Amino acid sequence: MKSELEKAGLVFLKKLADYADVIIDIYLKKQIPPHYTETDLEKLLQLHILWRPNSYEELHLTKALRELLQFALQDERNRQIDSTISEQLAVVKILVIHYKESLNQNRYLESENYLTEIGENIFLMMATLRNNLRLLWSRIHNEFALVATLNAKIRENELAQNQTTAILTSLELINFADLAELAGHDRELRRLLLITLQKEVENCLHELKEIQQRLLTMLGRFKQIQLRCKIIRGFDLFLDQHPEYMPHNYSEQPNLSPLFNQIKPIPIQAYPDINIEAYESLFIDLIQQINCYGNNLNSLLERKSQTVERVVPQEQLVAVSLENQLLEKFFLFLIEQQGQAISAKMYYDTIEFPFDREFWLFAVLGYFDRMSQTTKKYFNYQTISQTHPIFNGNRLIEDILVWMN
Repeated sequence: MKSELEKAGLVFLKKLADYADVIIDIYLKKQIPPHYTETDLEKLLQLHILWRPNSYEELHLTKALRELLQFALQDERNRQIDSTISEQLAVVKILVIHYKESLNQNRYLESENYLTEIGENIFLMMATLRNNLRLLWSRIHNEFALVATLNAKIRENELAQNQTTAILTSLELINFADLAELAGHDRELRRLLLITLQKEVENCLHELKEIQQRLLTMLGRFKQIQLRCKIIRGFDLFLDQHPEYMPHNYSEQPNLSPLFNQIKPIPIQAYPDINIEAYESLFIDLIQQINCYGNNLNSLLERKSQTVERVVPQEQLVAVSLENQLLEKFFLFLIEQQGQAISAKMYYDTIEFPFDREFWLFAVLGYFDRMSQTTKKYFNYQTISQTHPIFNGNRLIEDILVWMN
């Protein structure tokens, strides 16, 4: 039974045979036959037989298919050595000189051929860069899955970094100032050497920087996994050499190693299970120690309900009226300050209040809350507090800043 990859390969080869005329025509004449429609060309793009460098450029044969034809036909005229960017750029510069010489000598047909060949070499260079980037991204996304061991993944990562650095170094050799001088005022040369090539180089540089960053991130993760594997292998070897070894209870250690402290503690609430008979006597003792009603429980049960009359002492009534008077004077004082924030704590030091400072602060808050909604909108306040040093989560109010809006 044929696999999916085998079926796809047979379909692709049959498609190549169906479009053999257009492929050889583009290869030899550097142009697409006019009878091919946009639908046919779209199919060739989907089959990766043709590719378009940019939306405004013409269609060209892919690099792999061109090299296959050069090898099969032994076409030494068109066959190029897969060299570095610098050597490909040197070939382009030589062709530019040939083009300008033919143009100066009025050999227009020859100059057109040279210009077409310059474009093909430029697009071949761009296809090489894109293919290299595609291969690098493919290896990164697979995380070097073609190799099995962690050491092999690290070696593949370092190789990819060296290849990325080599591509960056070769791209730095492209001097667009020299290319601009070489192109001169020729519009087609400037379009190929400056606009098309420069845009492609900038995109490649941006992608190569992203590739380097991803490779370094992956290498760091591989090194971390490798270090942890070495620790585990070392501990396993230690256990082989010391079979009587018993590890300590790390939860009781004062300084726990980060290696064993990967998970945050889980807050667990515990409740006594009163259905356990073994702890019945313990529960009875604990309940007997609870002193809710005092020692004389029977006397409390025998008491009858009676009316309780609360008598407020005269001194307390005087203190309450004095408190209201001082609070009213405080808020009248705020009106005179015309929006300036006044500290309730500092104002307390200037008056004679019968209670302590904490009572005064809460009296200010209570007076503010008792105001009507119409009056309350003319005033505002802000509390100054700090966390309680013993009871975690509680806050102590130290001062209140009050002002008039």
